[in-house]
Amino acid sequence: MVKEQLSFTRIPVIGATGKIVNFAPNTEQKRYVIFDSHRDAPVGFGVAVNRTNMSYVLQRRVGKRVMKATIGNCRDLTLAKARENARAALEAMRATGRTPAEAREVAQEDMRGAAMTVAQCVAMYRRHLVERAKPAKDSSLRGLEQAIKRWDGPRLRWTTGRLGI
Repeated sequence: MVKEQLSFTRIPVIGATGKIVNFAPNTEQKRYVIFDSHRDAPVGFGVAVNRTNMSYVLQRRVGKRVMKATIGNCRDLTLAKARENARAALEAMRATGRTPAEAREVAQEDMRGAAMTVAQCVAMYRRHLVERAKPAKDSSLRGLEQAIKRWDGPRLRWTTGRLGI
């Protein structure tokens, strides 16, 4: 039904039993979500119908937050696989307190931080001092330069990665 009957140009009309009984034109041209009431679907699982595509979505309250997650495109996933992925995403949201997108973003930031050298970190900090809304004073930048010179002395060469100890 998802691929055959749902369309952005028409909105489903829900009857008294909670089932789709008819379709009306989408005069407001707005995105809409149809939630799945099947017994295998987690609560809050549904299909978001946009102008260009349809996606499986999950919207649930976890703690005090209402979390929303896109499970996948309707063209790429079967309904059964999307329900399974939604259950897994819900368990991950409950365990971490983050949406799957937030969890991926945190993991990417951790990877960037783990791959960064001390020299790159100090260079990023110096760039931040110069480019922020209220730039650092010249004395602060001179202090940073002096610290860098001390760190790059004969005993510890952190810019080249060699230890002289």
